[in-house]
Amino acid sequence: YIAYHDKKPYVRYREEAYLMYGVQMRVDWLYVDSKGNLPFLEENFRRVRDLGFDSVMIPIYWRTIEPEKDRYDFSRLALYYDFLRQYDLTVQWLWFGTDVCGTGYNIPDYLWKTPDEYRRIELKNDPTYYFDFSCQASMEREQKALAAMMQWIAENDEEERCVMIQLNNEVDQGAGNFQENASEGVTYDDWWKTEEAHDRYCWVGGQREAVFRQLSTLGDIVHNSAYSVVTRVNVSGAARDIVPELVKDYRDMLTYSGIDIIGVDSYFKTWEPLLADINIVEGNVTHVAEN
Repeated sequence: YIAYHDKKPYVRYREEAYLMYGVQMRVDWLYVDSKGNLPFLEENFRRVRDLGFDSVMIPIYWRTIEPEKDRYDFSRLALYYDFLRQYDLTVQWLWFGTDVCGTGYNIPDYLWKTPDEYRRIELKNDPTYYFDFSCQASMEREQKALAAMMQWIAENDEEERCVMIQLNNEVDQGAGNFQENASEGVTYDDWWKTEEAHDRYCWVGGQREAVFRQLSTLGDIVHNSAYSVVTRVNVSGAARDIVPELVKDYRDMLTYSGIDIIGVDSYFKTWEPLLADINIVEGNVTHVAEN
């Protein structure tokens, strides 16, 4: 949960301050690439502990836990929990649903095959994966799936190893798929030069407020579940070092009930450019979500 020290918020876990410094494990890729090679997967968990870390971040695809409509399969989560227990690791589950870098490519097949019912934003190149966030049918399916996952965690994570849930991933990305053609005077780089361009082309094609509402609803589901933990959203570092107005993204998002903290994904190897990406905002736990 979020606690305060000298009016500054921090994440408190097991009655101590939780250090937001863990290893993001792409075991989703490793599982597929290794064809489910369990010794190989286990070796990665062991290496995390050997390197001195005690916390990991692991993506969970919506399509993995709901292979068919209303049929849920949590065997992958159960496998990961076995390794978490064996190596005494805590975890942040990264929910990958309707908006992962702007796309919904992690959706179950039944949504992918029925775009008339679960609407998408039409694009010139590929209308398949970009959700229309005003389509209540789609949003409710994602909400139901996350609620099912939280119920499973409540029933199975008896040692309370889950510290927080990330709600989707780099939710303001994917701008290049929504820009006008360069022949119309708009180049690929324009989307990150101004706040206006960022809002117009990011957030799954300019659906900023609708994306915020869905993220908040997902966060409320986590908070109201039998396993209530901290919720966080991460945004792209793109433009945050050159467009100061983008600090509004943090401020506006933090007004929503379902969102506890916001972090940035930034890929620099030295401190100066990394720090330039980070917006320090009152009421937020300042952190780098991914680096």
